[in-house]
Amino acid sequence: MRRKTVFIISAALYLLFSVSPFTVTEEKPSGPAFDGDRQPGKEKPYNVLLIVLDSCRADHLGYNGYQRNTSPNIDKLAKESIVFDQAIAQGNYTLPSFGSFLTSKYPPSLPTSNDRATLKYQINETVITLPQALKIYGYRTAAFPTGPYMAPTFGFSQGFDIYTNFPFDVYKTQQIVKTENLRFSMKEYFPTVLEYLDAHKNDKFFMLVHSNDMHMPYDYPPEYCNIFAGDYQGALSKIPIDGGLTNAMKKGGIIEVDKLRKNFPDLPLDFIPPDTKEIQLTKTDVDYAVARYDAGIFYADLCVGKIVNKLEEFGLMQKTILIIIADHGRTIYETHGGKTNRGGWGGETLYVTHTLYDELVKVPLIIKHPKINGRRISHQVQLVDLMPTVLGFAGIKPPAETQGINLEPLISGNNTVDLPERYAYAEAGQTERCIRTSEWKLILKDNEYEMYNLRDDPGETKNLWDENNPPAKDLKAKLEEYSKSNTQPSGKK
Repeated sequence: MRRKTVFIISAALYLLFSVSPFTVTEEKPSGPAFDGDRQPGKEKPYNVLLIVLDSCRADHLGYNGYQRNTSPNIDKLAKESIVFDQAIAQGNYTLPSFGSFLTSKYPPSLPTSNDRATLKYQINETVITLPQALKIYGYRTAAFPTGPYMAPTFGFSQGFDIYTNFPFDVYKTQQIVKTENLRFSMKEYFPTVLEYLDAHKNDKFFMLVHSNDMHMPYDYPPEYCNIFAGDYQGALSKIPIDGGLTNAMKKGGIIEVDKLRKNFPDLPLDFIPPDTKEIQLTKTDVDYAVARYDAGIFYADLCVGKIVNKLEEFGLMQKTILIIIADHGRTIYETHGGKTNRGGWGGETLYVTHTLYDELVKVPLIIKHPKINGRRISHQVQLVDLMPTVLGFAGIKPPAETQGINLEPLISGNNTVDLPERYAYAEAGQTERCIRTSEWKLILKDNEYEMYNLRDDPGETKNLWDENNPPAKDLKAKLEEYSKSNTQPSGKK
């Protein structure tokens, strides 16, 4: 019954917001001026394959020292790639983050409607997206996302020749595919990804592949559910791990049973005694929650490994720049030092995405370039830098209105003096924003501030806000400057 409900909601979203799934641009688009001429001597025939691991925490990947073997294929790739240790997403959930890195604009400066509660979010068609810019210069463009937040209505299809919003099969039939076992998993469209690579192995392409397997409701194949969970038989093994569960939780790891019954009216909850009002999660329960999340990473990593194998089989590894990112991370059961922990908005609740702590905004960024040796870079960068960097690899000058920077000088190891570390920004809607350096982070939520020393306190447990502190004064001024202009403030860190 739960699967049918999910399908009905998703199908309704698609039909309600349905627009043409493809935006094919044959000429330079109207709107903002696009000075996209080739830079002399920089024509590069590389394909670009961007893999987005939705909700993937950087600190749960093996190459970052995580204790579980969640990502053997990504770890192997990381050894041969440029790895950014401090990459910051501009949004803490899918819509603003995707909008930002596909346009190189900070979320407030995108001409969009952005109402998370009603999903009224759409990139204005006058904004030039990364696939649009590449398409103008001869790239075939295809995207393989899944889930209702990736419906074409949100504008993410702009510039893609092919945009398949699985479980909606628009690649072949442009019709909604209704299956009894509907899943928002990479498994559903993975064969299509491999078919596309085979069909276009002799073309120059930009391809976006999106994994939703780390995102609730953890729809990866069921045989992977317990690879890290052991023989756990507790309450969370009997309740779907999705919004119905998290909405029934309050701070302190407590599930409110009346809310749980309301959220799952068709689910037998006979394992809960009739008079029980609350269920207190134990450490074993939390460990299981973490294990289920990690299993999603493991499954997505298997798919990444298969994609790499196909690139090698088709002779594409030396012709392709492979990039792996996450749009945001995931808070699982962390406790932090500020008032953003109040109620159900984080801190001792499960799987929230409503805060700006590092487990949500510090994301993986891995770039495998055929001609650049692998190394790790500690310099703080942002996902808003992705578009100008990819266009730089292609020898294309980015649109004038982009707000990120080309990271090529940093990646090549040259001219680092001319590429100072910039402030990084992220937001959680209109009421919560943060500014970050490699050492400090300032969060503003509902007119209250939190400040953390990230070097001494990477878990962000000790709120050091003091408006008389010199770092606090500087960060507050820069955040105010950003809030007024929605652009990078003057000066460097």
